[in-house]
Amino acid sequence: MDIDEAIQYCRLLLDSTPPEGIASCRAALSLAQLYILAFEGTHKIEDLDESVGLLVGVLKVAAGQSLCDRVVKILMSILSQRIGPILDNPSNAEAIPKTMQTVNETFRSGIRARGHSHYDISV
Repeated sequence: MDIDEAIQYCRLLLDSTPPEGIASCRAALSLAQLYILAFEGTHKIEDLDESVGLLVGVLKVAAGQSLCDRVVKILMSILSQRIGPILDNPSNAEAIPKTMQTVNETFRSGIRARGHSHYDISV
């Protein structure tokens, strides 16, 4: 089985699980990790963006709070991979604000998932 096929089957699994439950959070986490593997082979930023979207989605639901530490670690790793191409090629500079917005949203989601909504982490 190749990565694209694994992504397809994991997407089917995610779509078949009840939304906002722990099963859907775990399926989203697995799918996000498959997109990271896909990125390592293709270097398509869209794969990392898809992974980030899935992981931030996990942090936004109550069931995902139990996965917060794991999700935030993966997100930070993804975001560091995402910044690399921007720094290597100045023509990618337009992606910097989007990346910084994603970093900000990630920290906010992680903090809310831990029940610390009173922290202000604005940039």
